[in-house]
Amino acid sequence: MILYDDLSDRMEKYLEPLTHRQREVLKLVVLEGLPHKEIATRLGIGRRTVANHMTAIYDKLCRNRRNLFLAAVEAHRRGELSLFVRERKDE
Repeated sequence: MILYDDLSDRMEKYLEPLTHRQREVLKLVVLEGLPHKEIATRLGIGRRTVANHMTAIYDKLCRNRRNLFLAAVEAHRRGELSLFVRERKDE
């Protein structure tokens, strides 16, 4: 298992191309699952600006989808990421 600091350092390097505002938008999308409208309200910007930030984020981080896919598979193999969602049993 990878140490948190090592993973954190690698994520920081991966996110390096993003501006501060792009990181804020990404955090609200990924960690809080907010839609563009809610992100715009929280950050005091327009919905179109949020969409523009998302386009820039995608362009900077996902230029080569194959590499992104391979990185996700490798992270799954190392136990850092689960690519499969287990079905919940109804209680």
